[in-house]
Amino acid sequence: MSVITKGRHDIVIKQEGKINAGFFKVTKKMYPMYPFHEEKIKSDEYGEIIKPENYKLADVAVEGEDNKENVLIKKEVEEEITEIHEQPTKCIVLQRTVQVNCQVHYIDFEGRSDGESLMKILSQLKPRRVIVVRGDEENTSVIAKHCEGIKARVFTPSRGEIVDATSETHIYQ
Repeated sequence: MSVITKGRHDIVIKQEGKINAGFFKVTKKMYPMYPFHEEKIKSDEYGEIIKPENYKLADVAVEGEDNKENVLIKKEVEEEITEIHEQPTKCIVLQRTVQVNCQVHYIDFEGRSDGESLMKILSQLKPRRVIVVRGDEENTSVIAKHCEGIKARVFTPSRGEIVDATSETHIYQ
């Protein structure tokens, strides 16, 4: 290969008169590449060590022709192998009375929460406006004071009272 060094760039040019020395065509091409080192994974994402021999398929070797003698011998060997792998078992059935000590509890999954959790949720949400409905006066006033503490506009309407909850602050008036 020759390199033209005139000018600003180095250009690699193939030699025109190059003669292949081998009889067969070379199929492997080497492309220019930055040095790269591939790390072999020794364990999976759960930390278990990967053993390649566990994933190799066993090669079945064909030994000679299957004549009558070989077939009979193979059948005897297979019967012996199956007999060795069978373990003796015995099934015993007993009836016993078992005393179960347990309780049944109803767990309410209606989306309700206790006061402390509600205060924590409101503090994290930091709402600008809050309308407190459905509760007795004492609990409603506690929640209203907490919301005023986090600088929110609080509305606590009584039954039948109408609250204007529209906010059109983005409109030029």
